[in-house]
Amino acid sequence: MDDAENRAIMGDAAPTAEAVLAAAHGAGLPVRATCVMSTAGVVDPGQVWAYIGAFTALGITEFTFKHTYVASARSLFSSSDANLWCREHQIHADPFAGRGHVVGKLPWGPEIRRIGKVQVCHYYEPTPEWELRHRLARSSNLLADGRVYASLEDRASLLYRLDCSPMRAANR
Repeated sequence: MDDAENRAIMGDAAPTAEAVLAAAHGAGLPVRATCVMSTAGVVDPGQVWAYIGAFTALGITEFTFKHTYVASARSLFSSSDANLWCREHQIHADPFAGRGHVVGKLPWGPEIRRIGKVQVCHYYEPTPEWELRHRLARSSNLLADGRVYASLEDRASLLYRLDCSPMRAANR
C-alpha cells in the first residue's frame, strides 16, 4: 500500500505502484493486485480493506490475498531463513469467508468472490499430494542456478536444467 514500506521490504530499486501500473496499462495489460498476508504486514480484514481501498483508488478491481506460504519438510527451501521467517509470520485466515458472491473456484479449493465492485480471492497453494494426485502443477519454478522444478516441494520434480545460470547471464 505504501511505496516506502514496499521499498523497505523489496529494496531501494522497487518501483512505485504508480510506475508499475503505468507500465502495465501502457502495455494494455490488466492488473490484479496480490498481497501476501503476514503478521509483519497486512494482518486482518481491516488492513485487507485498506489495501483494497488504496488500489481501487488507482483503478484496480481484482485482488488476490495469499496466505504466508511455509515450505514442507521435503521442500527445497524447508531449512532456509526465508522459510523460518514465513513460519513465524504466517496467517491462514480467509478475510472474505462468507462474504459476497462466489463467481469461481480454483481446482484445489480457493474461491473467487465478487464483493461490491471488486473481485477477490484468498489464495492458498495446493498440497504436493494434491498436485501429484491430479497431475497438475500450478507453475514451473526457475531457480537462480538454472534448475527448473514443477514443484519446489518435491526435489524429484526437476523438469530440466539450463546450460547457464540466469543470474550469471544477467550479470554479464
